[in-house]
Amino acid sequence: MRISNDDLVEMVRREADLQAAVGENLKRLIALGRGAGISGAELARASGLSKTAVAEISVASDRLAGRELDMAEVEVVLGWVKNVAIVAAGGVGYREYRTYSAYICQNRRFFNPDIERFGFYAGQEVKPEFPKILDVADDVLFTRQTVDRFRSEGRDALARIVERVIADGARNATDPHRVYALSGRDDNDQTLRLDAPIRHTTTGPGTGFVQKQRYVSEQALRKQPKTTRELLELDGG
Repeated sequence: MRISNDDLVEMVRREADLQAAVGENLKRLIALGRGAGISGAELARASGLSKTAVAEISVASDRLAGRELDMAEVEVVLGWVKNVAIVAAGGVGYREYRTYSAYICQNRRFFNPDIERFGFYAGQEVKPEFPKILDVADDVLFTRQTVDRFRSEGRDALARIVERVIADGARNATDPHRVYALSGRDDNDQTLRLDAPIRHTTTGPGTGFVQKQRYVSEQALRKQPKTTRELLELDGG
């Protein structure tokens, strides 16, 4: 008996629907199991999923209220902390990062104390590099005295930044700034680098993705969103 192409397509569609239904049922059962007190490790063994996958399902289900989280669930929860500050960097911010591995901003500018990385929004996209914060200082003047002070304190990354900015004449020596020393673009160990920039497709006055700064989670970024809309959906808002 010969099966037509249309029949084959319909069979594939039914199988996909069945697999999706099975996946949703498995998620519900895992959530019920954790809510009933079964350990994440035991559910991982029973389902064939990783402990991390079970933890993500359990945390997303909201069935853990009043229960002690296991280590995998703690890691999932901590992973969704909004620890990345994306800053509007259309003028000089992104260029200075590429040149100096630094973010130089208004002195004593407030950022959420949980941030561990910076991201840069410019040209209708979030750039693909998310460097790690290595050091930070306020009241930084771009002078030789500052370079010497940082070197004497063992803060070589900040000393190098100030020294290079002085050499380029990139900043006024008399105006204090906050300076973040960041991991470099080519630092594969510490800089999170996406496969491509995150495009912001909304246009028009006042529709920029970042006006001053915006916080997102590293966990959402690691899922490689293609657009800012997708990033917000992954990040729960």
